[in-house]
Amino acid sequence: MKIFVDSQGFVDLEAPVHVTEAQKDAIIQFFKQNFNDFETEEVQEKERYVGDKVVTNKRWTVKDYCLILSPESKNVYALSKKMDRSTMSIRMQMGDFVPSFMIWLKEKGYAFSNDERLVEKFMKEGKKT
Repeated sequence: MKIFVDSQGFVDLEAPVHVTEAQKDAIIQFFKQNFNDFETEEVQEKERYVGDKVVTNKRWTVKDYCLILSPESKNVYALSKKMDRSTMSIRMQMGDFVPSFMIWLKEKGYAFSNDERLVEKFMKEGKKT
């Protein structure tokens, strides 16, 4: 499990986490004790049918990463069509790649940019494969 923490005090999980009933109860109790505005909501997991559809993993390219760093990334649905990727795939990469890239930029003293050369350099340093 990976937890992202930024300098303003925001905390986010990299991905959903499977927990036992006891763990879920402990997490809910923690949030109730520490946050005034907290509520839980039961949701139904959507059923998915793959059927005859062939699912292939498309490798992410430097251009793909530049797109999720661009202002276009504010509309994930439009970006999904443009990139021919699912919104979930894009959101997962945003949750993984963007924070790592931002930290790397700060460590290297670079200003924020979605410049392909910086993304390539980041990837060549082994930060993202």
